[in-house]
Amino acid sequence: MFTQDHINKLASIILIGKENALTAKQIAIRMGFNSSGTQQDTRKLIRQANNQGIFILSSSKGFWISNNEQEVEEYVDSLWLRSAQISQRAKNITTWWLNSHPEEAK
Repeated sequence: MFTQDHINKLASIILIGKENALTAKQIAIRMGFNSSGTQQDTRKLIRQANNQGIFILSSSKGFWISNNEQEVEEYVDSLWLRSAQISQRAKNITTWWLNSHPEEAK
């Protein structure tokens, strides 16, 4: 969907350090994307950049590139925790559904 030029521009926009985090809206404006709503294009571009080895971290404060090992480790740990929590929610919903709709169980 995005070109290498988009990735390169994003890499030049995102700053190093959590203290320099940019919001998705700020990035969208600098990229020339629609800055209203949820900034889906911006988030998709960030995912594509991550898949190409540009490791952009995020928090409720925004997005940034890190060169701090502890910060990266904490971020990765938080991703694993979120993954486990989402997986547990999926199991709970499946269990609830099957228990409340036994005729649907396969």
